[in-house]
Amino acid sequence: MERFCIFCGKPPVDKNNEHLLPKWLLELTGSINRQGTFGPFINDGIVEIKKFPFKTFVLPACYQCNKDFGEQIEGKARQIMQDIIDKRPLDPKDLNLLLAWFDKIRIGSAFASMYHTQNVHNKAPHYYINTGAMRNDRLLLIYRTKQDFECLNVFGVGLSFIMHYPICIGTIVNNVGFINMSYSFMLHKALGLPFPLVNPEYASDREFLILKNPNSSFIYPFIDHGYNAKCSEVFQSIIPPSVRQDPLVNSYYGLSQYETIFPSKETLIGNILYASNKKILKYPSQKSLQWIPEELNCDQETFQNFIAMQTLLMQNSFIKKGLKLKENLPNSVYLCLKDCLEENTSILKILPLYKTFIRRKIFPE
Repeated sequence: MERFCIFCGKPPVDKNNEHLLPKWLLELTGSINRQGTFGPFINDGIVEIKKFPFKTFVLPACYQCNKDFGEQIEGKARQIMQDIIDKRPLDPKDLNLLLAWFDKIRIGSAFASMYHTQNVHNKAPHYYINTGAMRNDRLLLIYRTKQDFECLNVFGVGLSFIMHYPICIGTIVNNVGFINMSYSFMLHKALGLPFPLVNPEYASDREFLILKNPNSSFIYPFIDHGYNAKCSEVFQSIIPPSVRQDPLVNSYYGLSQYETIFPSKETLIGNILYASNKKILKYPSQKSLQWIPEELNCDQETFQNFIAMQTLLMQNSFIKKGLKLKENLPNSVYLCLKDCLEENTSILKILPLYKTFIRRKIFPE
């Protein structure tokens, strides 16, 4: 596979290796020299689980790109993650930076999947970290279990889905689980923003969007990707670059909920919002403990299965929404979504908690 910088997409200048899972994260979760378990990867229809040292899990990058990201995001994310482990208060700047860091982990996971499967789909990335981060609506679900343990996992990678749609991954850092989801217009309808009849994520070759008029009130839940709500729900709306000059988008700024969503008319990156008692609120401007979730009562193995299952189910929910648009999609996109659903479901069926979920139709706790 041709090497490219995961940040800018160009051939690496002053070639440097970027640790997708940074050294500080390895130190926070155990020995830096330990082996990691990665996957599942799908090669020619065969499920593969790979084991190799965490510190060798690197991707190509330009020296300057790597340095810039480290100074602007990575170094600060380290303290924020430590604050989360220690249950310390966070402010909107902390959460905004945390979402940017998860953009890097999520998009980088797609590239890692391509490299470690030798890009079996011959997929050309639509964007890189520098051009893909902070451009679309973002969601972060935060779960926590009462039991303390050291652990580092990333779920939902290695599959065809993440290579075609780098929009959703699950991560566990010790006894805290995260599910990060981001794609264009994800929150727009629920926030009363203009939204397209067919989301371009399902067919990236679309040249234009037909936007529907916005509503006048918030809708909860924000997204219809079913998930266990025993978590903290953090949201941020971002106007995609593709529609920033659209008259309908600009007309939105007179609506009453504008100040809750965006700090100013000139700013297209929204405020940090959170859910409380099924209401959507602006996150406090000062350091706050509002991000801390109610704790689950489960051991490490159950928690890992829980986050893995929920990540795949949320990916599948996105796929199923796309499949319903069959008449509006190119046949190649429809077939790709079908393959992704079949692959994801085959992995779900081997997770111990999935049988319980199917039988009870609820998320086990």
